[in-house]
Amino acid sequence: MDGSEEGIPAKKSKKSSKYLEKWDSEFTFLKKSRMGQSHAFCKICSCDFIVSHGGRNDVSQHEKLTKHKRWLEAQKHAQTMSTFVTRNTTEADQVIKAEVKMAMLCAKNNVSFTFCDDFNKCVAEMFPDSAIARKYSAGKTKSTQLIKGATAAELDDELAKTCRSQPFSLMCDESNNRKTDKEFVILTRLYDEATLQDLGCICHLTQLATGCAIKAAQVPVEDILVGIYTHFDKSAKRCEIYKGFVDFTDSDHLKLLRYCSTRWLSLLTCVQRVLNQWDALQAYFNSHEEVERSAKIHDLASHLRDPVMKLYFMFLTAALKPLSDFNIAFQSEGVQIHRLEEEMCRLIRRILGYLIPARAIVGIPLREVEYGQGHQLADEELFIGADTKAFMKSVELPMSTEKKIFQS
Repeated sequence: MDGSEEGIPAKKSKKSSKYLEKWDSEFTFLKKSRMGQSHAFCKICSCDFIVSHGGRNDVSQHEKLTKHKRWLEAQKHAQTMSTFVTRNTTEADQVIKAEVKMAMLCAKNNVSFTFCDDFNKCVAEMFPDSAIARKYSAGKTKSTQLIKGATAAELDDELAKTCRSQPFSLMCDESNNRKTDKEFVILTRLYDEATLQDLGCICHLTQLATGCAIKAAQVPVEDILVGIYTHFDKSAKRCEIYKGFVDFTDSDHLKLLRYCSTRWLSLLTCVQRVLNQWDALQAYFNSHEEVERSAKIHDLASHLRDPVMKLYFMFLTAALKPLSDFNIAFQSEGVQIHRLEEEMCRLIRRILGYLIPARAIVGIPLREVEYGQGHQLADEELFIGADTKAFMKSVELPMSTEKKIFQS
């Protein structure tokens, strides 16, 4: 007897089913029950039922019940509460809408909120037949709160949401401390127009290209300009001595300008000003009492004695002229965007004309123009400026030096 009982396998206990959240998308009337995972709640019948026995099959069986079908049919013909409650736009809502729009208009156009006090007083007189105008009462205080307390919070949320979905840049400024209060200003900049492309400031890009070209020539033009200006700056004695050299060399009495790399149009003007007084500057620094003791004065004197350096200054006056004209044209207060492509192509073709034959440019798209070493003009045909060529002929330079100048 005991042996027969030992041979009978034990009956496996059936696993109870649990409510699965994926059923919510399959059965629209279903949601999770408060009674636990063994139950489900029917939104049609407003009741809980057990799903621990058959799981999904229990849900299907409940859907086929007569009670469920009866409640489902009744719900189709039932009217929602919105049909009984109709909201009409009241006069108070229209007044609030007008006040918000006026506050946003002031904020958008950077108009002081104190203007709202005066507008509030005269709006009823301007529109005497309007009930909204008579009840309009948004002065400085209310308009300020409409922007700072209501609209700004909504716009901040939209801005944060946009920043989470696309790249943005941060700009910091630590120099805005006021008295004992420390402030750290952070400005967020982003572009939410997907079809617009930021090309940057065209004048700034031209200035950067000019600076890179001067550095590639490995000529200390900027150091010379800054050194000459700082030598005479804030020294009335040196300026008075220099006037005698200007009169002696019959040069023009022109003020020496300060070169600043961040000012787009200062380079050409500073180069021209130094070139006009080259002889006077050369005589002054060569005869300076500290020419042998001060390294700065010695370097300036040696640069001004060097005819190659004067050649570079003459070349820069010719080479920088089209770039300066381009910058001046696009610093106009009027809209110039419609001229950008045409003027850019004209500038590039003009610069290419200094280096390669005209037949290689005319009628050929700019991207297809060959301007490499093998396609350039001979040294004697390169454009370096009429004054530069005349000075080069008057000064006897070794062939190796001339070749080096043209290569640079």
